[in-house]
Amino acid sequence: AIIDGPNFAHHIYQEVESEQRASNSTSSNTIGPLSTYADYATKAIEWMDCLEQYGVRIGAVIFDGALPAEKRTTRYNRLTAYAKNLDAYRARHEQVLLGKVGPNGAGLLHQSRQRLIPAFLVAAVQEALVSSRYSAVTYLVPGEADPFCVAAARDACEQHPAQKVAIFSNDSDLVVYPHGKSTRIVALKGLSWRSAAGQKVLLADVVWPASIAGKLHRADVTEIAFHFYLDPQCGVNKARSLVEKGRTKKDQLYRDFAKLYCLHGESETYATLLIDQRERQLLQATDARVSELICQVKDSAVEVAPPEVVMSLPFLLDDPLRATAWNIGTQVRQYAYEMLFSALGYPRVEVSEYRRSRTSIVKVPMTEWKDIPGTAPPLSLDPRSLTDVETLPVVDRWRMHVAEIMLRDMRVEGMSRPSLDALRVVLQGQQTSQWPVIHLSACYQAAYYSWRILAQ
Repeated sequence: AIIDGPNFAHHIYQEVESEQRASNSTSSNTIGPLSTYADYATKAIEWMDCLEQYGVRIGAVIFDGALPAEKRTTRYNRLTAYAKNLDAYRARHEQVLLGKVGPNGAGLLHQSRQRLIPAFLVAAVQEALVSSRYSAVTYLVPGEADPFCVAAARDACEQHPAQKVAIFSNDSDLVVYPHGKSTRIVALKGLSWRSAAGQKVLLADVVWPASIAGKLHRADVTEIAFHFYLDPQCGVNKARSLVEKGRTKKDQLYRDFAKLYCLHGESETYATLLIDQRERQLLQATDARVSELICQVKDSAVEVAPPEVVMSLPFLLDDPLRATAWNIGTQVRQYAYEMLFSALGYPRVEVSEYRRSRTSIVKVPMTEWKDIPGTAPPLSLDPRSLTDVETLPVVDRWRMHVAEIMLRDMRVEGMSRPSLDALRVVLQGQQTSQWPVIHLSACYQAAYYSWRILAQ
């Protein structure tokens, strides 16, 4: 089994949230997801264990480590959709609190909530796997997960010719790639465990691209996929008929489409990661957005015209009626960007962040370059606070330090000081139905993740 890591994380999220809804009848007022990152991490490990119990060997779990520049527009559009959905969710939640819900109100609120994907979902699942017995098969790759899943599948086909190979993902694009003759694509959402003849059986919806291509007397399914691309309403029989009759116009549009589903060095990079344990471990200990940042900075050193480096911050669940929570931790992140260029010794280029502004996503320039050597970072903590918390466990100490940085940044941003009760709810990770507390939680996460970026 080759598992599409980001897709798997989202599948786990849907499963856990469905289970929570089924067991929690009084959750309509709670803002955001009903579960915690720990819930998703636990479920991910349980899911992998269960798969192995049915005789499936996990070959690789592959996570994105960078998005190609040509796909940034897609990400920008996705972030904009998140921002608009957050605004709609807040309005619908307010109606629930005021008792002004119409006949479809509960359903619309549920739909909006389902689209509020936790900002660090994929990072949490990746971190859980790296900390488990699946660490040796967990990869963060310097590119998109899809082509690397294909590279891993092709390698598995060569190394284990007598075995079937399956890529587990809900991404239909994976069907189009050239995988090898024995590779199947298994839909995560189609998996079910049932009892049959006194035994538990694992059922799945499976697509076998090589078999489909063979029936069409083609090397792969690119042609039939191209007809679906041209006409999303095109039925399977019609597309198959067009291919069989040789009516695929292989013009520049077709060539550009086919190029999207070719491998461009992923097989070689994957082979390197298989033998270079140090590089694999360095990558797997890094979040996708941080890995992408590093890849961009490295690329900037070899470009003729230095490009812009863009940090697409994870989309936080904050109050859309307030300024984005990512205003917190700005100095920490800025210092991280400065340190990265300084450490690598590369020419410094503009660094911008994508952040929410009401229902839009805006680009915020971040770089005010300083001479790093001899410059004290604006991150120092009050020595008295260190003494006050030194007897606490390490995790609690970090919570206190992050909270201090958050409160300091809130003062700089002119935000009102939160109540002790609100701060306690945030630090203890409790659920809430109050938007001011949700926004405070997002500010805390922004401060915490800014430190995480710097650390990585």
